[in-house]
Amino acid sequence: MRQRVSFAIFLGLAGWPLVASAQQGGAPAPVVCFGTPQAAAAAAAAAQNPGRGRGGQGPAAAPATGVAPPAPDVTITAIPGVIAGGLKWTQIWEALGNNADGIVADKDGNVFIAQEELSAAIKIDKSDKASVFVANTQGGGSFAIDRQGRLLAIRRTAAAGAANDNTPNAPPTGGVVQLAPQRKVLADTAADGSPWVARPGDLAADDKGGAYFTQGCVYYGAANGKITLAADDLRTNGIALSPDYKVLYVTNGAAPGPGGRGGRGPGGPPGTIVAFDVQPDGTLKNRRTFATLQTGNGDGSAVDAAGRLYVSVGTVIEVYAPDGKFLGSIPTPGGVISVALGGPNHKTLYAVVNGSVGPEGAIPGVVRTMRVFRIPTIAQGVKNRGK
Repeated sequence: MRQRVSFAIFLGLAGWPLVASAQQGGAPAPVVCFGTPQAAAAAAAAAQNPGRGRGGQGPAAAPATGVAPPAPDVTITAIPGVIAGGLKWTQIWEALGNNADGIVADKDGNVFIAQEELSAAIKIDKSDKASVFVANTQGGGSFAIDRQGRLLAIRRTAAAGAANDNTPNAPPTGGVVQLAPQRKVLADTAADGSPWVARPGDLAADDKGGAYFTQGCVYYGAANGKITLAADDLRTNGIALSPDYKVLYVTNGAAPGPGGRGGRGPGGPPGTIVAFDVQPDGTLKNRRTFATLQTGNGDGSAVDAAGRLYVSVGTVIEVYAPDGKFLGSIPTPGGVISVALGGPNHKTLYAVVNGSVGPEGAIPGVVRTMRVFRIPTIAQGVKNRGK
């Protein structure tokens, strides 16, 4: 039986006001890097909303007006070696508000999702039971798990007016932190010694104790605490490393087309996936277009043990072979922002999906619903690390 437990039990933050949410996802970011006036102007993202968890002992907050409609059924077409046809997605978790992202799986197949403003890491085990794994994450907005089993998070400074702004849970800096097995800051300082005050996107842990992350451009947070620019002139969002850590993949949003939004407005071109060869010192070389996305701009990304790349694009997950060949799309029950392979034997695909607003429509007090779905796969995830 599913239970709802007040989030105040964990964080003492019940009663946050609910505000209208803005969709987080594949819209192209400016082609600027941290430290420029353009980047500073774009740093404050729309506030994500505190939500109401469902499943196991997931967190709960004050209810919002309206109930989101059931997720639609979608038709799955077989992709050889990846997924069988005719399968159905199963919903295993739900929260009101845009407050779930950056899903990853550990070596045992448990998955973790980040709730930035609620300041929690949610664990969903192989039996679909949800619980708060780490409380007071201070703005942890997306996760990675490295080969050592450490749970790493992107820490985002609080957006102006967000629920965690000007609270004890407001993060002092952005950057990369370790949440488990011990808590510590991994990297939150720029190369010149200044604090990293910004809102990064997604991250991928490498095999050297650091992590690459996206924030318009690509940055590297090293184990020595410093953050350096790794690749510029990009509109990044999703990021993933090949199973052998030798290739880094990042989504690159298309420039705005006639419709005004790259890859989304009418006539707007689709985005691409850019690949880099990872050097022994962690630098990136041999930039190239790995693939052109079929529709829209990419968001969350993951790889399987065979080196195939999974990228969330709108309402589908596009799958690519290690050589960049498009293999097919897996439709999802809504706008998908994050993907991971986990579960028993790492043969389950998980998707974090944006639901619709309540039946009253997009009015104040009716917030977006976040859901997690799973579906069995033929493909197997990388067992010794997340993503």
